[in-house]
Amino acid sequence: MNFQKTTLYVLLGTMVVAVGLLIWMTRQSNLALQGAKSEATSYSKVISSAHSVIAKTQQPSKELASSQATDDKTQTADFSNDQKLIQNFFKSMLTYNTSTYLKRADKAKAYASDQPIQLILGTGGGQEQPPTTIDSKLLAVGFFPDYQAAKQLLAGESYAAIVTVQFRFQYQGQDSDINATYKVNIDPSSHKITDMWVRNEQGDYQ
Repeated sequence: MNFQKTTLYVLLGTMVVAVGLLIWMTRQSNLALQGAKSEATSYSKVISSAHSVIAKTQQPSKELASSQATDDKTQTADFSNDQKLIQNFFKSMLTYNTSTYLKRADKAKAYASDQPIQLILGTGGGQEQPPTTIDSKLLAVGFFPDYQAAKQLLAGESYAAIVTVQFRFQYQGQDSDINATYKVNIDPSSHKITDMWVRNEQGDYQ
């Protein structure tokens, strides 16, 4: 009988301890959950604040980029008229036949001063009618303004450019495709080529 009572007391004591432990664990779990929620809320506030700072930081950059784009747009130089000038000049000088050979220089005066014209003519002196049939035709022109040309053109100043040309020359029935590279100075006020140099085999302009 006494043994049974002792066993019952032990079981009751164990149950009391177990219930107490369960209550304590429940409380700790609730505290941990509340702490986690509080920490998550704090972290969310930190992230939100960081995003706000980043947005404010990026705003001046966007405004600066927009301002720079506007500046670049206003600083864009238009070379289209000068490109036509180059095209017309070399077409007048390098597209001809026997009958128009002597007249080409007169036509080119509308596009260039005397020095560029004489450079292409070669001698700089008087020209004679060719004794045999000749024919020349301009095939292609490349126009490459100097890196400072845009700034100089907008300021109304003369600027330099590189010009590449290809033309086909026929002499006594034989065709030859010829490539040449020139450096030119263009005056926006007179809208003419004022100076010109031809590139030699060593890569120098003379």
